[in-house]
Amino acid sequence: MPKGASAHARRRGIEAAAVNPPASTPLGQIVRLQPARLLIESPALVDPVAEAMAREFLCRAFGVGEVAAVTFRRQTGQIDVRLDAAANTAAAWAKMAAALRGAPSGDAENQARLARRVAALSLVGPVAETVQVSRHGDALTTWRVSQSGDGRLLFSHPALRRRRDVLHRLRTALSSIHGVETLTINALTGRVRVRFDPQLIDASRLVVAFEEAWRSVLTEATPPLSSKKLVAASGLLGLALAARYLRPALRPLALLGVTLYALPNLLQAARQLSRGEIGLPMLYSVGLAFMLWSGMPLSATVMAVFMQSWPHLSQRLVFGCDQRLFGNSRRRFVWARLRQDSGIERRVDIDRLSAGDVIHLRTGDYIPVDGVVAEGLGAVDEDMLTGVVGAIDKVPGDRVYASTFLRAGSLAVRVARKAGQSSASVVSAALPVGRIINLPSSAEAERIANRNAKPALALAALSLALTRIPRMSQVIIRPDYATAPRLSAQLSAITGIAEALRQGILLRTPNALDRLLGANVYVFDDSAGLDRSQVAVAAIISAGDDELALRLATTAFARRGDARAAALRKASAQRRIVLPDTFRRRRVAGAIRFEDEFGVEVEVATTPYVNYMELAVPHTLAPALAEAEITTDPKHDPSDPDLRPLWITRAGKIVGAVAFKRSAPFGRSVVETLQARNPKARFVYLAKSRQKSARAIAMRAGIETVIAGLDASAKAETIRELSRQAIWVGDGTARGVQPSIAASAVSISVGGVATLLDDAADVVLLQSDLDGLLTVRQLAQAHLGRLRSDYRKVYVANVFAAAGAFVAGFGGLQAGLLSNLGTGLVFAARCSDLRCLAQASERRDVIRLSAPTEELEAEFVRQDSPLVDQEILQSFPDVINQPSSLDGV
Repeated sequence: MPKGASAHARRRGIEAAAVNPPASTPLGQIVRLQPARLLIESPALVDPVAEAMAREFLCRAFGVGEVAAVTFRRQTGQIDVRLDAAANTAAAWAKMAAALRGAPSGDAENQARLARRVAALSLVGPVAETVQVSRHGDALTTWRVSQSGDGRLLFSHPALRRRRDVLHRLRTALSSIHGVETLTINALTGRVRVRFDPQLIDASRLVVAFEEAWRSVLTEATPPLSSKKLVAASGLLGLALAARYLRPALRPLALLGVTLYALPNLLQAARQLSRGEIGLPMLYSVGLAFMLWSGMPLSATVMAVFMQSWPHLSQRLVFGCDQRLFGNSRRRFVWARLRQDSGIERRVDIDRLSAGDVIHLRTGDYIPVDGVVAEGLGAVDEDMLTGVVGAIDKVPGDRVYASTFLRAGSLAVRVARKAGQSSASVVSAALPVGRIINLPSSAEAERIANRNAKPALALAALSLALTRIPRMSQVIIRPDYATAPRLSAQLSAITGIAEALRQGILLRTPNALDRLLGANVYVFDDSAGLDRSQVAVAAIISAGDDELALRLATTAFARRGDARAAALRKASAQRRIVLPDTFRRRRVAGAIRFEDEFGVEVEVATTPYVNYMELAVPHTLAPALAEAEITTDPKHDPSDPDLRPLWITRAGKIVGAVAFKRSAPFGRSVVETLQARNPKARFVYLAKSRQKSARAIAMRAGIETVIAGLDASAKAETIRELSRQAIWVGDGTARGVQPSIAASAVSISVGGVATLLDDAADVVLLQSDLDGLLTVRQLAQAHLGRLRSDYRKVYVANVFAAAGAFVAGFGGLQAGLLSNLGTGLVFAARCSDLRCLAQASERRDVIRLSAPTEELEAEFVRQDSPLVDQEILQSFPDVINQPSSLDGV
């Protein structure tokens, strides 16, 4: 067939597919066909309402491997299909015609992968927007992607230039992708420069991750603070400076500008007066009147700039520390090593994993999903998730969780849940992004500031009546009582959330810290596990020197945070054992290895490690080991990891072992400590069982008030009758606890990380340990201490500012500057706390990735005010609707 006839036939085939398309995909008419380009006019298909049809078209078009890009031009109602430059155009258009008729392209697996890629695309945008979908490797994306070097990609997106509100959330989502090292976003050009580790993520998977993050960011983004008022206030300040020092003729214009700037305050003050209220808007309006009376707008504009600058500085601080504080908790993974039936491992996209698949992990890997160990032995660091210091040895049957780190060994893990459904995803979703809304301490700041407006106005009026000097009255109302408490409430809450997460406590409801401060009634549900006992040393087996065996075991576990470590430290303290210095500490899968003071190598190991190393048990230890029911067969180890025995070896020979048991109940020590800190605290135990058995459990925990025989609704009603400020403690995943959680002011779950996906409580103790209640209360008290310290700073500064009018002849400008000095001190204190936490988190990351042992020094955030032994109750008001921003002038 002649070449022209062949081309004519191809064109007729494509036109036939376009004119008579499948009923589910009306395409319209072909406008132009070029060797590597096809232009289709289809207003219906490019309509944003017809998104399902557009995705179907993309599936069919990109099913043709030679298609490089598809562009939807919504303004002209056209679709532009372009082929790869190296494509065989004749074969490609033939495939395209078949695909548009509905003929299947490729195998089922490729079609399913393509459908997932298309489903992840974000096709939203203004009607006039041009949406381009291009192919990068086996990835599809609406970003423009170019390679700028090995391990470097340049992304650009036209919509990014119009969405400044998404910048921080986009940066947070992209930086959390495992393998991304640095990320730079240019809002002016809509470009994102990424440097990544090709060993951890390849370019195609990074492009897919970008597309998925972009779609979620567009749907979840919340606007940051607008800079318009800051720009306006800065312009007015420049005008006021010019009017005062350069061109006095500009003064009327400056006064007019300040008046227009303060117009929202005047309107708000009028609305408050109509309701018989007096607050900050009235204070600011009176300040405006004094400014117009004096004709000096400089001090008013300086205060306006300060009041707009502090929130922006606070927002910048939070955004700057966010990745350092929560980066590990937000870590996202895009691939895993899937073990096939043949035993071969290959990298697969994480969204293709399903429950039951087996993935393989090696030393230095982060675990990408929740699962159960199927094979192997490994030491897993969980501190970034649960706060437990020290790697935990994992054997077949043990649970592992996404975002934790395999320090040593290798594991085959059976996937428990598909991607996106992990404990780490729950933690990530609970973390704040930017400003925390509905914060009771913020409502308290507004209430106090509005309350302070009344005496300030009264004192200003009295001063004016007595002295007839407007300057002194203007100075009295100039101090800023609102800005510092507002930013203190936000920054202190974020500090508390970050410190809580470091210690294994997840605040799913950020305002829980505030609500905890007003509650002193503890309601323990029968799901709280009060009858669960603490871990203690049960037996020490040695060749004659029990103290040596205990000393070596305690030395290995000296800085760890698990239950066995606490039991060993307690037993050593009771015997007054002094721990020796150690050298050349190493962590291997199943054992902690070090050299003692004599240079002899010591190992404190698990049973699987002893079995793997085929260490022989000395005959002198056999009877004692048999009596303690300890064997070298891992199958006989307890299923509870906290009760598994430890073996002590010196110079490669077993010299002893330590067995563990459960002894005293958890609850008693916790209840006694809480009672000692707050003698007014009340403790109640609610149970569905009979009174006798419930009372026995409660008495062992030191709780006297017991109410038994209650169903779920009766428990909730009892909580409401007890107190509106009750703290419920139980398992947030237990059956029928939702009514009790709803009836309490704060709910604290002891369910732990294993059931985090189903937990409905406000606060989750990730270590499933009632001792976490003490930490929660300490965190709440530390939060209150920060707030009180900040209030003291700002009130001292404001009192000196007002007194300066009478003592030192201050004007409005001097008083405003002194008041903002107090705000600066508050900001500096909160900034120091957040940066201290961020640095501590970074140090832990460095140690985790580079140190030979997993043990970390305990680090705590600096507190401005020390905690007292007794708790202080503080009831914040309910959250009230306040104007988003008041501009004091």
